[in-house]
Amino acid sequence: METTTDHNSSTSPDYTVPIINVHADNFKSLWPSILLAIRGSTFLALDTEMSGLGDRKSLLAKCVEERYKAMSSAARSRSVLSFGLSCFKLQQVETVDQTDKKNRGSEEEVHGTKKVKEWKYVVQNYDIALLCFDEYVVEPRSMQFLIDHGFDFNRQFSKGSQYYRGNDRDHHDISRPSVRDLFNEILLSNVPIVLHNGIIDLVFLHQNFYCDLPLKFNTFVSNLSEMFSAGIFDTKYLIEYVMRMSASYLLYVFKKCVRDNNKSSIHVNDSFVSTSFFNYQNKCSDVTYSYFGWQKRNSSDITQKLSKTACEMFAAHGWCRSGRKCTKSHDVDLILDLDEHNLLKIEVKKKRKRERKQKKRLASVLLATKNMASDEEDASPAKHVRPSDGGNREGLSDASDCDNGSSRVSEELSNGSSSHTMDIDDMVTTTAVTTTSTTTSLTSTTTTAATTTSNNPHHQINGELEESLQHDSRQSSPDMLEEIKAITDSLTSSAVPKDEKLGSSHSMESTKNTKSAPCGHSSGFDAFMTGFIFSVAVAKFGEVDVKDCKLVLTGGQIRHWLNKVFLSNKDVPLSVCKSKFSQCSNFHRDKYRSLRSNSKT
Repeated sequence: METTTDHNSSTSPDYTVPIINVHADNFKSLWPSILLAIRGSTFLALDTEMSGLGDRKSLLAKCVEERYKAMSSAARSRSVLSFGLSCFKLQQVETVDQTDKKNRGSEEEVHGTKKVKEWKYVVQNYDIALLCFDEYVVEPRSMQFLIDHGFDFNRQFSKGSQYYRGNDRDHHDISRPSVRDLFNEILLSNVPIVLHNGIIDLVFLHQNFYCDLPLKFNTFVSNLSEMFSAGIFDTKYLIEYVMRMSASYLLYVFKKCVRDNNKSSIHVNDSFVSTSFFNYQNKCSDVTYSYFGWQKRNSSDITQKLSKTACEMFAAHGWCRSGRKCTKSHDVDLILDLDEHNLLKIEVKKKRKRERKQKKRLASVLLATKNMASDEEDASPAKHVRPSDGGNREGLSDASDCDNGSSRVSEELSNGSSSHTMDIDDMVTTTAVTTTSTTTSLTSTTTTAATTTSNNPHHQINGELEESLQHDSRQSSPDMLEEIKAITDSLTSSAVPKDEKLGSSHSMESTKNTKSAPCGHSSGFDAFMTGFIFSVAVAKFGEVDVKDCKLVLTGGQIRHWLNKVFLSNKDVPLSVCKSKFSQCSNFHRDKYRSLRSNSKT
């Protein structure tokens, strides 16, 4: 096997993902290996390419029932052109030592090591070309989209594995095994499936590979809850509700997860994912490799110059009305660079705003302390007692001791200055730089004053000042702004390509007039991207447990993600669970009973 991620590399890595192209000629020979991959997987990532989606407006109707009717109509009249399957097997989760590095400009400083978790996966990817035996509708818009992303229609029509839609029937022209048999094995494997914005995929999978869709939406949901007994995960839901990214289309999220997962990033992660693939060289001719990677650009000036060349619509939604005619860049790496650059600028502004608030708070507390000390000194009884009045000297001593704490505070604030009316801004600046020493001095002074005058209001002000200084010393450091600037300079941009085969990246000059092609877009690669996003989310939020000698995803937040499917323009996701007031369809009941009985024999 070969490992795709070099987590010890200090440069931005290149990644190679092998994808096995499955078609009618090699389906039978690859069938045993596909079954082994499915049955041994921790989870399965699925993706489909369709010949059309029908009326787009109906797919976004306010009523979910109306949406389901539109999706059902499209699934009955359109077909699945290719089916992507990515099998992720979690080998182990081990604790490793990771070097904690921080960039300061062009230099990299090492700050010791840290214990982190490495989630090791073995991944097998399949891109299955399909040809529906029944008549189906082809939408020009969908065909143009697939052509723009490198879909091979010659391969699909000449070598596509044939299948039929709807319920099971005896069809002598369909060779076995078929994609319907493969889908049955997925259902019987009791392995969780992962999709990206998967509601339409689920409708098409049900109609094309399983059985006829029911008329009611609640019945369809009940069917899904029994079909996928191990659960359904939707990465679109994770991005919108858990990970909270600025954009949620697949390629953007995948590349961002790759960057965040890179072990050589500045901020050390508590866990990361490493993926391995089998070495298919000289063993399988039907393997294609998808390449992607990035390099950091030289300075923030380049990012700022390129910011005007990025297509805002593509950056937000992952598609553009102009398509190939768009004169702006569709480079996802550039979009990510701009997002990181803008995020760091916002963080710097927030830091400065917090520092200004801290400075004003310190100034007000110090000024109040200074005024209180002056007022108490003016009101001291010592100024009204004559030295000749010996009888009152004992009372004078007591009064002086009583005000001793206040005078000490005044001395501490004016210590080292020739003028007692020191400028407040200068005072706050000096206090901020010497936070630790000032806090210590004021703490001892306040303690002394408290022992002599417990009811003195000046003691309360000193306590507030001490608490404020201690709070600021925990949040600020002298080189805070310097560190932020260094991080900004080092992270502001990416992707001047090392090689033209990295289709998602190109030079600065070409970016102005062209857009990069997506990196190896296909249903197989889309399935891998979906699975990788989920694996990164699991490593960040989830846990594992050993059960029946097999690693199973359990615990953490994962149980809250289960059977939550994203719905566009809705505040809550679809919960895939069987309702007490709805039943499964008769077609599903017969098919599911038949599958279970055949699996036992």
